[in-house]
Amino acid sequence: MTSTTIAAGRLTRLPLVLTVALTAVALALVSAPDARATDPSERKPLPVTHHFLSGAALALGTPGATLPGTNDWNCRPSVDKPRPVVLVHGTMGGGTTNWATYGPLLHNEGYCVYTLTYGAIPGAAWPLSELGGISDIRRVSVPQVAEFVDRVLESTGAEQVDLVGHSQGTLVSGLVAKLERPGRVHTVASSLRCGTAPAVHWQIR
Repeated sequence: MTSTTIAAGRLTRLPLVLTVALTAVALALVSAPDARATDPSERKPLPVTHHFLSGAALALGTPGATLPGTNDWNCRPSVDKPRPVVLVHGTMGGGTTNWATYGPLLHNEGYCVYTLTYGAIPGAAWPLSELGGISDIRRVSVPQVAEFVDRVLESTGAEQVDLVGHSQGTLVSGLVAKLERPGRVHTVASSLRCGTAPAVHWQIR
């Protein structure tokens, strides 16, 4: 066998070797844990306020601020709390103003927690941009929350979310679960109490 024949054989095998090597690298990257990922069980607890206006003070004092304990896009749900929680505010509420208690509280309980402001007036300047839940529910608010759910699921790798709604947010959450993203919402809960009746929740089937 000549050296030319040997060289040709090696060149013939080269694409196969490269393919195997690249496949191995790709599998290693996929299986390797993300160094930036946040383990909820290792987070330090946050102070929990029970004053509704503290969220409004944060929104007005620091425009665009993220509520403590929420919207950690590196958070990865734990085995015992596999579903991220999305907090859906009510009429004229917002992702910061509405959830000053629930955000850090759920964070401390080990959940990946997310909030958004939906249904604001398009193009509104601050501070009016902080007022959500005032656009058309079916055409504007529901699609916006549904798209946010998609973003949360993609970021966390979870299969479903739980939605916690306040007032109008409960209606929006139900519409998202039933019409916009069926199968991607496990539970819809309402933080609104009617008189002495307890808050309600129901599992989407």
